[in-house]
Amino acid sequence: VVFLADHPTTGGYPVIAVVDPRGLPLLGQARPGTRVHFRPTG
Repeated sequence: VVFLADHPTTGGYPVIAVVDPRGLPLLGQARPGTRVHFRPTG
């Protein structure tokens, strides 16, 4: 599940990744079930 700006609080669960804003348009077009891979950036 990817939360955007209007997301609920995480309820104490850790946030394990953040989507780079430049990738949001592609993520928004992804079909349900599409695999998403996160990689470290620095």
